Amino acid sequence: LLQDFEKGTALHPYLGDEQQRLALHILKLQHLVPEHVETRTLYSQVHPGVPQGFLQLWVDIFPNQKVIPAKVDVTPRQPNKYVLRVVVWKTSNVLIDERSLEITNDIYVKGILSSGESQNTDIHYFSLDGEGMFNW
Repeated sequence: LLQDFEKGTALHPYLGDEQQRLALHILKLQHLVPEHVETRTLYSQVHPGVPQGFLQLWVDIFPNQKVIPAKVDVTPRQPNKYVLRVVVWKTSNVLIDERSLEITNDIYVKGILSSGESQNTDIHYFSLDGEGMFNW
């Protein structure tokens, strides 16, 4: 019966005896035992009491007499470069602070990244009601 569960699995001496392995397989099939992953909440002193993320990890404990398996490489993947493109087609309900003699305003949208880079849309001239449409 145990052979049915362990087909194609490399058996190592640290996996435990046959009875323990069979019991673990049965408990996993019945969804009574989750994977052995610990989850810890991360907090910051800047915002005490507010979770800032989670750390998921697993802990393997081996007896001194057993052979310890090779370490698993958990190096983070290298980030991919990407281009962020934003299209602004239309604006509405833009607050008009300044009124000219013709009661119109010119509207443009400026996007600013955290690095300080910025870019503007083209200008929608003579907006009467705070709506603007853009070609760029």
